[in-house]
Amino acid sequence: MSAWAAKLDELSHEHDVLFLQSAGNLALDGGNQANPGLRSHLKDRLQHPDQLLVDSSRVANPAQSLHALTVGAVAQEVFDDASSRTFASEADQPSGFSRAGFAPPWQVVKPEVVEIGGDVVHEKSTPHLVRLDRRSSVELLASTLHGGSAIAKDDVGTSYATPKVAHIAAHLQQMLPEASPLLYRALIVQSARWPAWAEAEPDKDRVLRLIGYGLPSLERATNNAPNRVTLITLDRRELRGKRCDIYTVTIPEELRGAALEARIRVDVTLAYTAEPRRTRARHRSYLETWLDWESSNLGEPFGIFRDRMEKGGGAKHTEFPWMMRQRDNWGTVEETNRTRGTVQKDWAVFDAADFPEEFAIAVRGHIGWNHREDAGEAKYCLVVSFEVLAGELPIYQLIEQEIRPEVKIGQSG
Repeated sequence: MSAWAAKLDELSHEHDVLFLQSAGNLALDGGNQANPGLRSHLKDRLQHPDQLLVDSSRVANPAQSLHALTVGAVAQEVFDDASSRTFASEADQPSGFSRAGFAPPWQVVKPEVVEIGGDVVHEKSTPHLVRLDRRSSVELLASTLHGGSAIAKDDVGTSYATPKVAHIAAHLQQMLPEASPLLYRALIVQSARWPAWAEAEPDKDRVLRLIGYGLPSLERATNNAPNRVTLITLDRRELRGKRCDIYTVTIPEELRGAALEARIRVDVTLAYTAEPRRTRARHRSYLETWLDWESSNLGEPFGIFRDRMEKGGGAKHTEFPWMMRQRDNWGTVEETNRTRGTVQKDWAVFDAADFPEEFAIAVRGHIGWNHREDAGEAKYCLVVSFEVLAGELPIYQLIEQEIRPEVKIGQSG
């Protein structure tokens, strides 16, 4: 980990703050052999977005910081005319200049989210000629000091995408002023979704590298809906190595009825910080304590899940069809897993009839570089969402009726 990124991680943990940073831009021209610009990539006949997936195009320092939220750029207005075209061929595809992941040195999902940052164009007659174009630039406020317009469309960049995500964080801080920024980070990532082109892309590792978890939504981050309910740990919690917090929510019978033809999406996001030590080479020894989460399986009784989390052992029930899971090659994604970063999101879509009677999440603490007894405290917030994708089911009302009396939380040593 670079000194700059490690300092951001240290400050995030020590002062409980959230840094939002841009993924960085590829130069339109110039560059060098180690860091070529877009013109060089086009001369090498790389087709968009392949130029973003070479090692030299990975996120720029300090965007690999584990505790900061890194933002990439996607295009909004695209065109293809007689003389030139944008790199993106449709809205919400990655901008031609937006640096991508996975982030060195540990194959972490970076950027976690993307927002509109405009796109650049290249000439058809001279393909390696790259330039800005007002039609695909991002709309910005401008200075009127010398009589100019208050609105301009003359630039692009991940630095213009990042404030759009900071806007969501500001709304969350206004709504939940006493909450930890860890909750803001978790809710922003939780709200992110892949656009249609990404859902249709068969190579999900490719999607994760280009746009992370997708475009965040102010609506999903700040509100529930009749077909969607989000549960949060409002207060920041602390967890040491070899400890485990278990959260459960009872799933009402109306949701589990076998006759229902409803499709449910569940999203889980864990955001945490721990004290870093940048001299360590492995991601699990970079932090004083590292965390991960695991859910109960389809139809798995809570007691069996709790025993599995406390005593170890394999699962006998079918796991939810998570996108990433805990190890490389276990989920649909093959080149990384959800445990590598300090914001850990995963999601699954399944039939409502496969819901267990109790859905449970265990947040587990593991020893990092600090091996002293009862040392190494990580801080975290957890967010879980249930959404009905197909079928008519008032999931918010049903879940609210179950959790209003109590939400059970237990800790195991």
